[in-house]
Amino acid sequence: MLWLCIQFPKLPLEALIRAQGRDTQPGVLAVVEKQLVVQCSKTATDLGIEPGLSIATACALSADLQLLERDIQREQLQLERLAQWGYSFTPVVSPKAANTVENGSSDPACLNLELSGCLKANGGLRAFLDQLQNELGQMGISSVMGLGHSPSAARMLSQLREHRQWLAETRVAPSPQQWKLWISFSPSKLLDCDNKTITKLYACGIKRVSQLLAIPLSEVGSRFGRPFVDYLARLNGSRQDPVPNFNPPARFDSELFFPDPLDNSEQLLFPAGRLIRELCQQLQRRQLYTQQLHWQLDYGQEKTRNSSWKSHTHC
Repeated sequence: MLWLCIQFPKLPLEALIRAQGRDTQPGVLAVVEKQLVVQCSKTATDLGIEPGLSIATACALSADLQLLERDIQREQLQLERLAQWGYSFTPVVSPKAANTVENGSSDPACLNLELSGCLKANGGLRAFLDQLQNELGQMGISSVMGLGHSPSAARMLSQLREHRQWLAETRVAPSPQQWKLWISFSPSKLLDCDNKTITKLYACGIKRVSQLLAIPLSEVGSRFGRPFVDYLARLNGSRQDPVPNFNPPARFDSELFFPDPLDNSEQLLFPAGRLIRELCQQLQRRQLYTQQLHWQLDYGQEKTRNSSWKSHTHC
């Protein structure tokens, strides 16, 4: 099997500013949760603001900083829409929501796509990856990708710079030997486990996955527990990596959120076009049609002055 993991590292921010055009540079924005910055715009990053900073420290770096409260529910809805988009390419799609971790950072949400049966219909691996990147860009969603023989391997390799560089140019899937080499070369900190386990690995001098794989499994189990041994087996492909499969709803539902209030109707033209393009892609790929399209303007709570625009349709 061939799995693609698409991670969405900026989804906490992009779920809130996707109504802006691709050529529009966001202002000094920071998404905050529990008094900490969890994501920020490039403009904010250029001023030294980064995830993990306290709100007080971030505000001290820029008087123009605009704070946006993290909206986990909106991120989950956006991930479901991305899963529906992925389903238009392959019937085996598994979304994974973001996990909040320490110091204001968060394991990003991701999609796992099984590609074995859809590459030929989409022009081969290189054309397919380019299409995915292009359409995500049109949706205003940043991403990083990894390719592997299992979802666990693909997720870890999506964080490995050398693998991402290869993936940006390759036209064919890697051989099993290449996968094993990348996995062995990967730093232990890229393993999908909690910070306590990572700290314990480094305390034992295990800084590369190759060092870990060289230890007998019985000894790994006694040190780190049976669930960690099971994870390693899924990582190297010796055990099946079960993932929940996504079942798309019959209803297409997409939404754009405006951090600032709008002052004229022309500002709705770009977001309306973005929503309609997403709907058309879904209808075309799933060979469906609709006789009903419903738009909803939500002016939000008065104290925040935020608004959103939703598009619903039954297919």
